Amino acid sequence: MKALKAAVASIIVAAALFTNLISVISQAYSAVSFTVAVYSYTENRYIVKMTELTYDEQVSPINVLSRLDEANAEISGGYVKSAFGLKEREHGAESGWVYMINGTAPPISAAQYKMKSGDRLDWIYLTSNEQYNIYPPGSSLPPETSSSDNSIEVSSASSQTYTSSMAPSDPSASSTYTQSSGSTSYQPSNSSSHTPSYSSHTALPSSSLNSDGNNNTYSDISSDKIISQDAASSEQSLVYGERTYDERIDAAVNKSVQFLNNNPGTWSALAILSVRADISSSVIKLAEYEYNSAWSSDNITNKIGTLLNYAASGNNIDYKSMAEEILNSEKIDETGINGPIFALILLCETSTEDVRWSKDALADLIVEYQHENGGFSLAKDVEPDTDITAMAVTALSIAGLKSEAVSMGIEYLSSVQNDDGSMSSMEISNCESTAQTIIALISSGVDIYDESFIKNDNSLIDALLQFECSDGFSHIKSGEADIMATEQALMALSALKSGNTPYSGIFDDVLSQDDIGIVDIAAASAIIATMLAALISAGVICYKKSANENKGGKS
Repeated sequence: MKALKAAVASIIVAAALFTNLISVISQAYSAVSFTVAVYSYTENRYIVKMTELTYDEQVSPINVLSRLDEANAEISGGYVKSAFGLKEREHGAESGWVYMINGTAPPISAAQYKMKSGDRLDWIYLTSNEQYNIYPPGSSLPPETSSSDNSIEVSSASSQTYTSSMAPSDPSASSTYTQSSGSTSYQPSNSSSHTPSYSSHTALPSSSLNSDGNNNTYSDISSDKIISQDAASSEQSLVYGERTYDERIDAAVNKSVQFLNNNPGTWSALAILSVRADISSSVIKLAEYEYNSAWSSDNITNKIGTLLNYAASGNNIDYKSMAEEILNSEKIDETGINGPIFALILLCETSTEDVRWSKDALADLIVEYQHENGGFSLAKDVEPDTDITAMAVTALSIAGLKSEAVSMGIEYLSSVQNDDGSMSSMEISNCESTAQTIIALISSGVDIYDESFIKNDNSLIDALLQFECSDGFSHIKSGEADIMATEQALMALSALKSGNTPYSGIFDDVLSQDDIGIVDIAAASAIIATMLAALISAGVICYKKSANENKGGKS
């Protein structure tokens, strides 16, 4: 018996040792080692020199930055608002944080990319577009990344190849994205420069996080078209030109609402409200947090964006006073054209009067950013951008001003539309640019199926649905669900369904401070009335009864 007990004990000990050994081996194999550096062009120096880090878990560039000593990073999803004391646009309209992997800027957000052993991560604070997609002065590639095979793998679901000209110094050079067997390979060109427009990340305060859900595969739906139907068909189909949207649009709306309610971003409340769906408590809490954070800073664009989203979440705020403060600011375009664009939308939606920046003044300022080709840009001295142009058209259309500038902007958007119907920013076809263009057309009253926006029989709606994935919308085709992409796609779908801009009616159900005061007075009056009724019931009536009894006693 003793021998049996000893044998059992030995087996238990051996099993425990084996389990621990497996755990150690697993951790060793799952460990990721890479190098990271942080550079600022404001002082032309490395804030953090090349350092090797090792993690025993999967991390993204955003995770890495947030954990660096003294970074004090302010992050919204995959978007860096500030780090190491350097804020977005603090040093000009083009200033902000970008990241590179092995010398190239991946076509996905800093929250989606997963660091791999041997990677070199560079976080760079730019002050000019010319500094984008190149190593800072005095920098050199580490040996493991100096080869020509700088491939970047990104989780995906289907097979597709993208070729994107990156405005290289060699006109024949280009960058290719190849997706197959669950991964994406990015082969960068030998480009030494690429002019970015930060609009996809800053025009709407961004929260470009990847989904926490499973990376489920899904069927290739990019070839599905919105089928032409008779204009008198079902009431559930909205007619645009000769085509209609169908049940697939509704399904896309439902999945997007569910995704954003579970994975809230900075604009999720507004996006969900635009389709009049229920907003989750997590979305409401984030809206409040972002609002409070933005109003402790002096960034006009962030203030307006978070005010719009906070109001959309159903919170009662003194939005009239907030709008007046913004619209009386001298710094309305300190962050570039984004400020006046959203200020004009805010002014129109709140019907604010007697402020420094009137509709006409804001419209005049916006048009100062328009180029001869009709496009608008973030700063006056940079190239036009699709997202910026679309949003400028939307704002001017909401205000009903500058019809000639609007027409020129629409012509520009048509001229840069891709053959598959999609729109690009930073020369990469993406969901957000496509969504913003849809919103711009509907805001300006242009038929979404106008022949000028049909390329190779592909409409903007066809193109937008190419970015649909199993649980929302992705930034690039066949990617994972992305918060910012899903937010903007949902707003575009709401515009398709309603024929209105997604900003319409944000403040309809929000009580201003004056309204709140009236409601408080009414509530107080009701309480007083109830108390008086109770007193009358319990006291005065009893008194009358007693008086009658007294009278009866005297007779």
